[in-house]
Amino acid sequence: MEAILLKSQTEEQINLIKEFAQKLGIEFSVINEEVLEDISLSNAIKTGKSKNYISSEDFLNELKNENSDR
Repeated sequence: MEAILLKSQTEEQINLIKEFAQKLGIEFSVINEEVLEDISLSNAIKTGKSKNYISSEDFLNELKNENSDR
């Protein structure tokens, strides 16, 4: 199964796409901005996951070093 995520600025465009999908017999879901952000965050976590673990101390030190110029 594959999915397409479309984002529109107008309700009219969304309604046109929904109508077209219904005519083609394609299942669809309309999601709000919060759900879209959750999906994006989940995808970013999956993409960045490396199974390499570092100590909490090393992690905090890296954060401090990145922000040392601020």
